[in-house]
Amino acid sequence: MFADNEAIINRISQCFKTGNVTGFIELFNSISKQELSLDFQKIINLKEKLGGLLVVALQSSIQTSDFSSFFKILSIINKYQLAKQDKTKEEISNIDTSIASDSFLENLHNLFGTFTSDFISFIKNDLPIFNMRFLMGFTPEFLLEISQKDRIAEIKSYVENNFYLYGFRVRKVGNFDSYLKNYYNNRKPYKESGYYSLRIKGGASLISSRFFFEFYDSIRETHLIREDVFNSIIEQYQNEESVFGYPCVSMVVSGGIGPQGKGFAYLTPHSEVIEVCSDARQNKAYIIEFKKFLKSRFLSELEKKLQTRGIDIGLIEEIIDFLNSLIKVEFVSSLQINLVWDKIEAYLEEKLEKADISEEFIVFLEKSIYNILVPVKIEDQFKTRMDLIKDNKLSASDISKLVSLGSISHFDILCQRRFFLNLLDNMMVIYLREGKL
Repeated sequence: MFADNEAIINRISQCFKTGNVTGFIELFNSISKQELSLDFQKIINLKEKLGGLLVVALQSSIQTSDFSSFFKILSIINKYQLAKQDKTKEEISNIDTSIASDSFLENLHNLFGTFTSDFISFIKNDLPIFNMRFLMGFTPEFLLEISQKDRIAEIKSYVENNFYLYGFRVRKVGNFDSYLKNYYNNRKPYKESGYYSLRIKGGASLISSRFFFEFYDSIRETHLIREDVFNSIIEQYQNEESVFGYPCVSMVVSGGIGPQGKGFAYLTPHSEVIEVCSDARQNKAYIIEFKKFLKSRFLSELEKKLQTRGIDIGLIEEIIDFLNSLIKVEFVSSLQINLVWDKIEAYLEEKLEKADISEEFIVFLEKSIYNILVPVKIEDQFKTRMDLIKDNKLSASDISKLVSLGSISHFDILCQRRFFLNLLDNMMVIYLREGKL
């Protein structure tokens, strides 16, 4: 607990002074839990100090590829309205239409929820300047001969084409029109009906960045595409100016630039096809998250089936709790699967009337539990979710939110990538307008 509001303000100021990013975030977590109301504008040069702390967070993020602290600070700035602007009423009323596109605003909404015009202005005008100062002071030997303008362009090329976030490799495959052309001209029937395989060779992914020394001259990938789902994405793309939800267009089944060569490809609001690839450890974690999804879906469907049979609500809750504790999503052997099923069968025979355990009900249970417990490949995850899209139980845009590790999903990664591209565009605009800072 805090002694008084003045002590809190002093501790925030100390975080600014020492560049204590973690302490700043933890402090505001405590402020949120205690629902305190503070006048943060008492902090002198608050905006400049926020910019300095964001630069510290960004420096650390670049080294680790974990950008969560950077975006947590921005979320705090938005939530507590720390970026109030000294503007006239006329300037404030014009800000939405004068500085922000639909894509820009949608990106902010995806990352931060609701926001004010002051926050828009901070992201659009102030944050680029803080990062420009950081960039211009960042002069390793191999950058000394590169102009400031080229430095911004080189970083944007890296973020746009080949970016690391949270250990994931995020690569631009190309624009969607080129991807479509390749699909129509070169698709091959897959071993499973309703699917096509598509070879991806080089293309827009070929970059040679002076800044990051990335060279990819031998891209050879195979993408797996569900025909009916892909056709619906094409229809949406052709009927709208842009697609904001990042629908999943394919799975990278081989040759991807992640250590295992696997990942998922998404359509962005800027008509790009972007793939997110992961390593073996991350793919295993994906599968566990997928099993959690299957388990949650099974328990929900089971609860509805039991309710339709008129079973007592208390007994339903007891059955759901039993299955929830018994069914584990970690990898298990076939012997363990049989033991789990024997326990479930004995339990239900004890708790339910024979009339409630029909053959159809047993088939539903066996199939669901088998799908949760048996070892699966990441391709199985993709195909299952494609089936759910076909059955209108998911949308193509849900996939990026469901494919996640902990609190970070592919949707978050794609949104953060776009945020940095917008930031770099604004840095270039400011540089060209002012020449130097």
